[in-house]
Amino acid sequence: KLVTDEIHRAKGLIFCQLWHVGRISHPSLQPNGSLPVAPSALKPAQKAFTESGLQDCVTPRALKTNEIPRLIEDYKKAAECAKEAGFDGVEIHAANGYLLHQFLGEKTNLRLDQYGGNLQNRARLVIEVTKTIVEVWGGDCVGIRFSPVSPANDMNETGPFQIYSYLADQLNPLGLAYVHIIEGATGGDRNIDPNFDFQLLKKKFKTTYMANNGYTLESSLVARENKSADLICFGKPFISNPDLVARFKAKAPLNELRADLLYGGGAEGYTDYPFLKSKDPLLGVTLENMLRQLVDQYGWEGLGKEIHINCFLFEPSLNSSLKFLRRTPWARSQLEDLFKIYLKEKKNS
Repeated sequence: KLVTDEIHRAKGLIFCQLWHVGRISHPSLQPNGSLPVAPSALKPAQKAFTESGLQDCVTPRALKTNEIPRLIEDYKKAAECAKEAGFDGVEIHAANGYLLHQFLGEKTNLRLDQYGGNLQNRARLVIEVTKTIVEVWGGDCVGIRFSPVSPANDMNETGPFQIYSYLADQLNPLGLAYVHIIEGATGGDRNIDPNFDFQLLKKKFKTTYMANNGYTLESSLVARENKSADLICFGKPFISNPDLVARFKAKAPLNELRADLLYGGGAEGYTDYPFLKSKDPLLGVTLENMLRQLVDQYGWEGLGKEIHINCFLFEPSLNSSLKFLRRTPWARSQLEDLFKIYLKEKKNS
């Protein structure tokens, strides 16, 4: 709740991604060392990240049919918890070889019940989970993520378009906020399956289409220009650049991702990337000069009234500099530090 409150204070929105890894797990991560669960007892040629580092995945236990209602209830509970924690919506993770994706795959789902076999049955769990979560949130606060052709986590499907076309037909009536599509191999080749028509899939889904996978600022602008995507998702660039939007706007250089620190289990490589420095050129002035200009305009007492020093709340009547700072968390943070320094200088003068 502290995180969502801060994001809302900065006029941001945040969705919580709900997912179950299924067979991409390890007994050391399960209660009482039990086996991971999956649609079928098929061992993936993949490693799981554990407290002892990467370990080979094991052969999972196939979920029993009578266990699936409880699984759906778990998704519902997770959706309720996300709402209680103050999130603005949720995204259902049905991609990258995790549990819901495993149910969709004809090579990972060999079930003989109503959740396996033909594509309608293999899509059943995704549809039921989505309907349950929409009951909690409403469709306009729910998105869903797919990776139709990605081989991530030992997925290897042939001709997947049909099942995703079917999913579009079944999910469209729910009025979802968006569909999030990983185009190509997750984190890799965007053209791994040149026969898969992502633009046709975009037309099938009657909602906002969020494209993902290897986009740059330049390629994302092209995608928006030619209407091949409604939104562009950035993942790794946001990890290494917490102020990515500000950097894009300022055409500033990006921090390089330290890929060896991903999945490191700690703050290093996640929360220690630097923001743009206060001396970096932005709007033609440094933050220090911006502060001095604001002080000249409002005076110390006037600026103090305009700025709530603890959380920097701004009124809509403020000038362009303050409006810029309102939209730019990294700038506000550094301006706050400068403001405190100048307040001490003023007391000592």
